[in-house]
Amino acid sequence: MGAKVRPTEKQCLATGFAALGLSAAAYLIFMVRYAAGTRTGLGLWSTLVYALLGVAAICAVYAAVRHRSNPALVLLVGCGIALAVFAFFSAS
Repeated sequence: MGAKVRPTEKQCLATGFAALGLSAAAYLIFMVRYAAGTRTGLGLWSTLVYALLGVAAICAVYAAVRHRSNPALVLLVGCGIALAVFAFFSAS
């Protein structure tokens, strides 16, 4: 067996912020399709939003715990805010 390779702080944060951005893009696509009256495929987009938010949160928690990173805490707060916004507007 080889040595364990763990992601660096920069890799965790880059992946987390990319996932957060992609989840925001997926949510915008979801809202545009909903506003346009297209109801097919909305479940796919909403599932994609929450899956990408989960990836971003996992990256943020790993970087915060493993590397004691302050930007990771910012990412984690951003994930929480995005989750609250997405859930609020999806429910209404």
